[in-house]
Amino acid sequence: MLFKDHFKKQFDNKVLKCDDCKLSDEPGPILGYGGLEADVMFIGDVAKESDLTAGIPFTGIAKEKMTEVIKVTGLKKGEYYLTYFIKHTLPDKMKLDTFSYKSCLDLLIQEIEIINPRIICSMGFYITSYLMKEYKIKEHEKTIKDLHGNGYIIPSKIFYDSRYKKKQEPRPMRYLIPTWSPAVDNPLMNKQMMDDVITIKAVQNLEVLLFD
Repeated sequence: MLFKDHFKKQFDNKVLKCDDCKLSDEPGPILGYGGLEADVMFIGDVAKESDLTAGIPFTGIAKEKMTEVIKVTGLKKGEYYLTYFIKHTLPDKMKLDTFSYKSCLDLLIQEIEIINPRIICSMGFYITSYLMKEYKIKEHEKTIKDLHGNGYIIPSKIFYDSRYKKKQEPRPMRYLIPTWSPAVDNPLMNKQMMDDVITIKAVQNLEVLLFD
């Protein structure tokens, strides 16, 4: 936990000083929030203006839905972690699909490795698409309409070598569970998102570890 806290502080400082993209001067960033030993990591598409006041992810219209998701999964404080793919807010006229996301994705993968969750829930079209491609899942060309609620096994990635070991050991693999964004005010998508929580609960109950 001590080392994780150190790496998380280093990572947050890196995010705060990031100037690798055109959003560095936009409001933000919104840093990840939650347990460093979290079993489940929820990742949204992009930070919203409502997050700027609270300073944490998934506020505003998404807050009530996220509260319900966490309640249904039975997760307690410290067992979940919230973050965004794009940690700055977007200008009004900028669309996410036209944004160069490489540096944001690199940072997110590092954040995933620091927290090392067993389950990743991608909440939104863009984060789901980018993670499916990043982890080379064969169904990556499908839309979230077809992907949501399913569980996919993805590999862990290691971004730093331990100074205490001469080689890297096999790491447990993870589960990726896509669903809709809680920031979308759409009754059908909201219902499907809550139904998708069942997949998270099912994976939580699995005791078998997956290794490379």
